Amino acid sequence: LVSITNGPAAKTDSVMHSPTMKVIMLNMEVVKPLIAHEPETVQALMTLIFIRDISSPSALARPSAKLGHPMELFHENAWDGGLWRSPYNLESAGTFIFIRHYLRLYGAIPILLA
Repeated sequence: LVSITNGPAAKTDSVMHSPTMKVIMLNMEVVKPLIAHEPETVQALMTLIFIRDISSPSALARPSAKLGHPMELFHENAWDGGLWRSPYNLESAGTFIFIRHYLRLYGAIPILLA
């Protein structure tokens, strides 16, 4: 049995202690379709995904499942928080979010980016 799930960005204590990551996580929604979830949401849904993996006869996590490729294990339950659907990678989106935040903080941002 192999249960592998790619979870989304979550506002956990270990992430939010970094000032840079805190700014990015609290403002991620400005780059659609990215979203940062609350830890309780991620914990609850990841638990349900795990329960499905160990109990459903149709789950790819089951030893009897026939895989075309091992990466199918990641694909079946992927919960990416928008990252895989975004035209931007996390580095470029994070840079934009960080710069936008400080421009807004100091009142230097044009209306179009607000």
